[in-house]
Amino acid sequence: MNYKAGWLTLNRACNLRCKWCYAQCTEYLKENDLDIALAYQLINIFSELNIHHIVLIGGEPTIYPYLFEVIDYCDKKNIRCGIVTNGVKCSEIDFVKGLKAHGIRSISLSLKGETENVFKNITGVDAFQKVISAVRLCLSEGIKVNVSMVLTEENIESYIDGIALMRGIGVKNFHLSFCYNFNTQQIDGERYLREHNPKQLIQKFCDGYDELDRVTNHRFVLSEGYPLCLWDDIIINKMNKRGQISTVCQLLARSGLLFDTKGNIIPCNAMPFIKLGKMNEDFSNAEGLLQYMNNPEIVRAYKTLCGIPDESCLNCKKLANCGGGCVCQWTNYDFKTLHKITGA
Repeated sequence: MNYKAGWLTLNRACNLRCKWCYAQCTEYLKENDLDIALAYQLINIFSELNIHHIVLIGGEPTIYPYLFEVIDYCDKKNIRCGIVTNGVKCSEIDFVKGLKAHGIRSISLSLKGETENVFKNITGVDAFQKVISAVRLCLSEGIKVNVSMVLTEENIESYIDGIALMRGIGVKNFHLSFCYNFNTQQIDGERYLREHNPKQLIQKFCDGYDELDRVTNHRFVLSEGYPLCLWDDIIINKMNKRGQISTVCQLLARSGLLFDTKGNIIPCNAMPFIKLGKMNEDFSNAEGLLQYMNNPEIVRAYKTLCGIPDESCLNCKKLANCGGGCVCQWTNYDFKTLHKITGA
């Protein structure tokens, strides 16, 4: 096990209610805040594993009551913190000054919509102008803002408007990803694919690629979770050459360590119900964690999660760069159904 990155879930509470949020299944419960003493223990493990950068996530980490204490303790352990936020709290000047005072030099802001109406429709909250103010405020205080957007059927033809808006304000770097859905129940794969056809979504992205590349001045990265056999090689090669695409995720690479609010190791932010081991029960330090994660039961669990979607993938030249695609996608349909519906 060679961990290169870490994620620490501070809470499950949130000030928005986004339609496609992976945290919906956690019910946003306030009592699921991370205990500060446990937070310090988990940060110690990151430090012992020589992980020098972790990402603070939620819920919405900016409303976690001990955020600054966590940041300060990470600094004490020579760990830099990234924060993934919806930006609403960052519209408050005192909070932004607090981030700066505690050493935060950049944030990752997830833009939920490109207009007031779209934002409210997706989040259930009329806070679009607060987010715009937050971006301006952070930039004025010298805090770099990297904007991320989740691409869905609803926004694939209009999301570039949001990126252009952020670019005009002063944002320089953008991160994109396709919406993913981790399904714990049996569903009709054919019906799901007819309603959420990834081939159509990819084609619309490709149709808008040149405009996206121009608007961002080439400075975007797409975290691509669909199998590469659904793509046109020309676009993939172009994005590869420009460093604009990321494919094999931390789960497939087994390079990331994620803790939830109770100290459980989870395989992915979208899989909060899969617990792979717990702090102070299965391990209490980095050495114990590494030993625990190498036991046969855990190794089998990872192999099950990360297995290739179909045997035909073994003969595919793209497998090394594809990994079979996002694990979450394959909980909604299987490989043969995907290719039957998409015609890929």
